[in-house]
Amino acid sequence: MHWGGVFFCNGKSSLALYLARCGFDVWIGNNRGILETIRGRKAPVNYTVEDLGKYDFAALTAYVAGKAEAPVVYIGHSQGTAQAFFELSRAKSGAGKNVALFIALAPAAHFTPQPHPVLRGLAAISRNHKAARYWLGTREFMPVFRYIKAAMVGRASAMFAHLGYAVYSDVFGWKDDNWDRDRSRVFFESTVWPCAVRQMLHWGQCMQAGVLVHYEPDDSQPLRPIDVSAVRVPVALFYGAHDLLIDGDTTRNELDRGCSLAYAERIPHYEHMDVLWSPDAEFRVWRKVAELAHAYSRS
Repeated sequence: MHWGGVFFCNGKSSLALYLARCGFDVWIGNNRGILETIRGRKAPVNYTVEDLGKYDFAALTAYVAGKAEAPVVYIGHSQGTAQAFFELSRAKSGAGKNVALFIALAPAAHFTPQPHPVLRGLAAISRNHKAARYWLGTREFMPVFRYIKAAMVGRASAMFAHLGYAVYSDVFGWKDDNWDRDRSRVFFESTVWPCAVRQMLHWGQCMQAGVLVHYEPDDSQPLRPIDVSAVRVPVALFYGAHDLLIDGDTTRNELDRGCSLAYAERIPHYEHMDVLWSPDAEFRVWRKVAELAHAYSRS
């Protein structure tokens, strides 16, 4: 995800706090723009998802590994996994030496066909940069959400959370059947943060191709998929069978073909956010995550 807060917004029943109770030294990462937004400054806006891997992910893992004086276990969710796949599959990447194990929750490397017109429209406009500049601009993607969020404080923040859930549920097909609904206000206050137009266009290109691709600014050129099987760091996958956004089975097969798959689990009734927010995620996912992290951090 774009903001590390999704790992602890479920109170004491959060993955980050669970791992801390297990004895791990837990570091929470944020992508560029988050701290600037919190502090009321303008966020950087000219970057792609691949840039978040090449620079943000690489900087985070290098910094933490330097402090720990050992390779780290990196746990990412959704976009956090895409960043890692981009960088760890790159032939000249040096990030692999800092990562002992990559645990991918809801791995965003391959994607299912998206029926919603908003996502289909994003995929289409991502290959028409002239139209994208006209409709979306070239800087921050839909900055109106940032101003709405800033205005909705106190009781009004519940309205923003309900709005956030309605949008995500409609566009991505997410449901709150497996969540603690009393926490939904906190969940969706934590999901909307500024991002770049180019970043969203890059996601549109990935959805159009059905796999992570290198960002292509030239509409006349074909999209170039990354080779997920080129990842040489051990990877563990946890994903839901009812996740309508990512195709975890294809990612699993690709990593298995490349011999980097350390573990994979497909949870029957889980959707995209359930690996983090479901009340039973501790038993269905996190215990195995901790077990794997212990094994690889000691090896």
